[in-house]
Amino acid sequence: MAEKVTVARAEVTELLGLPPDVDDETLQAEFQKALTRLKARETEAVNAAAEARLVAEDRRIVNARLQRRPDRQPGKLAECTGG
Repeated sequence: MAEKVTVARAEVTELLGLPPDVDDETLQAEFQKALTRLKARETEAVNAAAEARLVAEDRRIVNARLQRRPDRQPGKLAECTGG
């Protein structure tokens, strides 16, 4: 479970771009919106990292396959496919 952190109300309102005398309901709503945006950015970052790993793995697979092609083997000539 997350540890409870105490932050001064003035700091929270400043971070959220709200006036210091904002009412509790608005403060809570804006705080929840900020948390939602943060979680969305975290999810996007995780998804982007996963996509990058998949692209890198695909590239490794293709490169490995290309290295095993007969026309890429040392000492063998590639067939010429003229047009």
